[in-house]
Amino acid sequence: MSEQCDILLLKMGDKKSFERLYVKYWKKVYHFTSLYIRDKNEREDIVQQVFIKLWDKRESLDERGSIDGLLFIMTRNIIFNMMRRSMNEASMKGLLEYHILQCKEECPEYNPAEIYLLIEELVSQLPTRQKEAFLLSRKYGLSYKEIAAKMSISVKGVEKNISKAIKYIKKNIFLFLKS
Repeated sequence: MSEQCDILLLKMGDKKSFERLYVKYWKKVYHFTSLYIRDKNEREDIVQQVFIKLWDKRESLDERGSIDGLLFIMTRNIIFNMMRRSMNEASMKGLLEYHILQCKEECPEYNPAEIYLLIEELVSQLPTRQKEAFLLSRKYGLSYKEIAAKMSISVKGVEKNISKAIKYIKKNIFLFLKS
């Protein structure tokens, strides 16, 4: 059976055509992930995400197009999004660790868990838009452009909200600790 026929059947929800495409392409997707990801389990998870996404997007597939290119793009996007989230989580963790170290020097009687809770409390006190932008960036790993689209504001607006949030946290963490 031709690939175009399988894509057409897949668009209509045919599970057998999905299985055929999976069997045909899973190794290729897996090997592509190995260019970026070392952990075998993570690579397998990504392959599963790619094919779940293919199934979810099946109705919008173009039966005249190549599934090969689509799978490559889907895989690349999933890997890059995963890396961006990972970097943002590391950035958030680094920011928190920096503030915790600063706080420990100024107020050694507090342990890191208490300081982390204080920072979370400060984030919860932020104005709604600042808190939303800050969490979308630092917790969920979205880019400023993605946040701008999600919040219906400009990228500059996102930068301004996040900058104000960070300044507020820096300014007020010591007030919490010294009170």
